[in-house]
Amino acid sequence: MDFMEELVGIPYKDGGLSPEEGMDCWGLVRWVIERGLRIKLPEKPIAWRRHGRVLPFSLAAVQRYDILFFSDDLGIVAHIGIANSPTDFTHANQYCCSVVCEPINKYRDSITAIGRVKRAD
Repeated sequence: MDFMEELVGIPYKDGGLSPEEGMDCWGLVRWVIERGLRIKLPEKPIAWRRHGRVLPFSLAAVQRYDILFFSDDLGIVAHIGIANSPTDFTHANQYCCSVVCEPINKYRDSITAIGRVKRAD
């Protein structure tokens, strides 16, 4: 079983950073990037860009470990998730109260950008 699949069902916790305490969307993304790419992202979400770049969203462009940005009607990032593959992503869903894995296609109209963390060569 993939380590991201093992996170499904972890309780949602605002400000949570680990499977033991629960996770919010940023805590989940940080945890997965640290374990999957061995890169420690900053505690504040706004500072992650030192480690990557933002790309326009396209289903065809999604890669494993890409951060998917969801924006509200004002264009403000309201939620993030992390791609497991080009078709599925994992996110800490506060409405389901847990970490879930869902098809990216289900949310394609809400995803506004991709964050790609620089991978070590």
